[in-house]
Amino acid sequence: YSTGFQGKIRQEGLTVLDVGKGCASCVFFRDGRVMVYDTGAGGNFDVGRNAMAPYLWKNGYTEIDALVLSHPDTDHISGVLSLIDRFGIKQIWVTPFFDTNPKGALLKKLIIKKGFRGTWLYATDGTVLIHGEGYSVKALAPAEKPAGPVKDNDLSMVLSIICGGKSILFAGDAEIAELSYLTGKGEALKSDILMVPHHGGETSFWPPFIDLVSPKTAIVSTSDSFMFKKVLDYYAEKGLELRITADEGAVEINQLR
Repeated sequence: YSTGFQGKIRQEGLTVLDVGKGCASCVFFRDGRVMVYDTGAGGNFDVGRNAMAPYLWKNGYTEIDALVLSHPDTDHISGVLSLIDRFGIKQIWVTPFFDTNPKGALLKKLIIKKGFRGTWLYATDGTVLIHGEGYSVKALAPAEKPAGPVKDNDLSMVLSIICGGKSILFAGDAEIAELSYLTGKGEALKSDILMVPHHGGETSFWPPFIDLVSPKTAIVSTSDSFMFKKVLDYYAEKGLELRITADEGAVEINQLR
């Protein structure tokens, strides 16, 4: 297996870039593979060109093994076309609901028009996206057939990542309906690191979910203006490590041991 990795250090790591109220994160695996989960922000700042690409290049990457797009909200996908221009991308993973959304369908069309040569793949609950020695990435949501009419946020791809000795949960913009579906998984939801759903927004604040995950570290990818005291206080009261991109810039967790 050849990777698009030219760097010297191969170690597990997680980075959530500071893009305001948006999402641009990547996970590095020990065999040199890299997975990017979402690349977007509100407004007209091009996160792909100005944040994600320079960050990956600086770390020695010329290819992306898997680009996961949680759902087609602008603040999660607005920088994707710039990544397509700058990196060989082997796989793009979306949910089956991505293509049926007008914004998702348009993005797919534009990606293909740019000459994307990788594989376009679909994940729902239970799909294993990538795995290797000491790591695996598995979708926990959405359900293949969600019940009733569902908001786009509640069709976010939620990922459980085992990397090094740590478990990470990426919750997209999941709101109460999807969080409630996830809590049906019980203990399987428990994770060391949680990417707090929907930038810490109130519509995604659901204590039963947080209590089941019981993370040691919670990361909020948000802007100063999109912070909810009630939500942040709840995490803080749990005595866990709360890391907020608006406060510290990129949140980097190296050596996932």
